[in-house]
Amino acid sequence: MPEVPNDFQQALFKIFKPKGCLNPGDIYQTKPQLAVEILRELKAFGFKIKLVLADSLYGESGDVIRALEQQELSLIVAIRSNHGVLMGPGQRVRYNQWKEYQQQLSYRQSEPRFN
Repeated sequence: MPEVPNDFQQALFKIFKPKGCLNPGDIYQTKPQLAVEILRELKAFGFKIKLVLADSLYGESGDVIRALEQQELSLIVAIRSNHGVLMGPGQRVRYNQWKEYQQQLSYRQSEPRFN
């Protein structure tokens, strides 16, 4: 197995430190700021990113959304149900009905799911 360069390893992993845990000289970064940094570094290494999936912490971050749009990356992000969203002219909210179905699982009893 080829050895992974140290600077590449640093692009894959970032350590989040709460403000109260910073050492002298450390610079505080939020989790979304770290995510943006990781994405930029991976692209610089030549990674071809087709789609970014993110939970609401990142989906509600303007920094993350702007960075994804600037890099022209496709994205699917979660937002909280009470998160406000600005919609452009002609756009509308769709309210689809959830439909229950039975998910057949090979390793345990089937269970109800919704789509």
